[in-house]
Amino acid sequence: MSKYILITNNPKVKNKYEEKNIKISFMDNIESIFKEVRDYIHQGYILISHPLAGSVKPFQNPYRSIILRGNKGLDFDSLKTYENSYEKYQQFKEKKKSKSELPADILDDYQVIDLSLIESAIQSIKLD
Repeated sequence: MSKYILITNNPKVKNKYEEKNIKISFMDNIESIFKEVRDYIHQGYILISHPLAGSVKPFQNPYRSIILRGNKGLDFDSLKTYENSYEKYQQFKEKKKSKSELPADILDDYQVIDLSLIESAIQSIKLD
């Protein structure tokens, strides 16, 4: 089991951390990210970053990055946080704009926001 895994659909996050001591799972969309996070939690990983981090509404930013750490068993707090976050995401899913509906400069701004959020989470851990 890798110590940390970073699940993202943000190319800026992938490019910054692919050479670090962290496994990266690059997904196509947020729905895939949520499914991957759920699977890792059931495998015994715990959430390090919140799935709905930041003040941007879940349907506004088409990019999401979540970091998890290996654990020895099912962490019920992580599972509860995940389930609550996924439920909130589902409530707003219909309002979410696809990446193809947004101009490139706006997409770049959203990537920078997501990168900034995950950088804060990664600074709080020691990648060894």
